[in-house]
Amino acid sequence: MEVSQANIDHVREGFHRVVKGERGTAKIIAQTGIDAAAKTGTAQVSVYGEDGIALRDGSGQPVRSLNSNLVGWAPYDNPEMAWAVFLPYMEQETVNSKIGHDLVKAYFNVKDVPWQTKPN
Repeated sequence: MEVSQANIDHVREGFHRVVKGERGTAKIIAQTGIDAAAKTGTAQVSVYGEDGIALRDGSGQPVRSLNSNLVGWAPYDNPEMAWAVFLPYMEQETVNSKIGHDLVKAYFNVKDVPWQTKPN
């Protein structure tokens, strides 16, 4: 199956907006000043005990956790690096993007760029 260049460009722009867009889920990476592209992902999963049986909370409901993922590349137009982050059994979703921020910062030797968060 062939994919048109227009479709490839559309997907690439979507990855770019994840970092550069106002509502991008990995916009923390843009704070490095490096033009990057990425895609975050989160999957809710059941937690299993060593016996292979799904754990249940006090009310009998399955215990849930998150698998948090991030893939990306930088710079956007002429990539020098690519990354994939997979974090199983996380309690929060933003760790993946913070790791992406630090990977880009380290690779491009960007100095003094801490994570910056804004109150909701």
